[in-house]
Amino acid sequence: MDAKALPDRGASPSALADAGAPLEAVAPSAKPWWASSGFASEEEARAQWVDAVKAQERFLSALPADVKASLRKAAPDFTPLGILDPSATGPEAVKGDFNCDGAVDYALPGLSSQSELARGLTSEPNPSGPRLETLSNELRRFRYDDAAEVRVGLSSPSGLKWQSFPGSQPSNRGPLPADRTLGCTEVTPKDVDVNWAQKHHCDVLYIGCCEKDGRFLLWDQRSRRLHNVGGC
Repeated sequence: MDAKALPDRGASPSALADAGAPLEAVAPSAKPWWASSGFASEEEARAQWVDAVKAQERFLSALPADVKASLRKAAPDFTPLGILDPSATGPEAVKGDFNCDGAVDYALPGLSSQSELARGLTSEPNPSGPRLETLSNELRRFRYDDAAEVRVGLSSPSGLKWQSFPGSQPSNRGPLPADRTLGCTEVTPKDVDVNWAQKHHCDVLYIGCCEKDGRFLLWDQRSRRLHNVGGC
């Protein structure tokens, strides 16, 4: 073969292909985990985790001792987490008068104390490497993708009575409006005792999760429990 017919070793891949030379598949460079998770660097991911640990510490220290003791007795394997809502500032415990008796009730999101996220937030203030990756992914999962658990403590003469609902982001939406409209839902007497709820200024509890539709919960004096009155 004439030497001039041989492809040049410095030729571009397309020139080599045109010359009939086989091309080896080039694997795309794998992104580091922190880049795939939207961080500019591993240091930025670590800074987010350190901030989350500090926020969790502030959240727990601000909870009244009697509330923590009551929750611990009712659900000993549950850890309230104040950092599951990515839009929260503070964070602060969600409070309100959800059963309309004039006393303060609580809505606390959290997870099993044995979960990766709960254990990490209470005992790993500055992880690195694979452990930081695992905990960062768990934090993102419960903020954006998967529901955790919301424990609602309703006041009673004998102390808080706790109920469990799926979700990660509770909020107090205030008393039931005069037109009974919550979002795109109208509360009807079939749902709850509307007149009683409005007369006693029952606060509406909203529980959402993960950028998905949530639901409104309102006290029904007839059955003496929180009712799901829809959501959108």
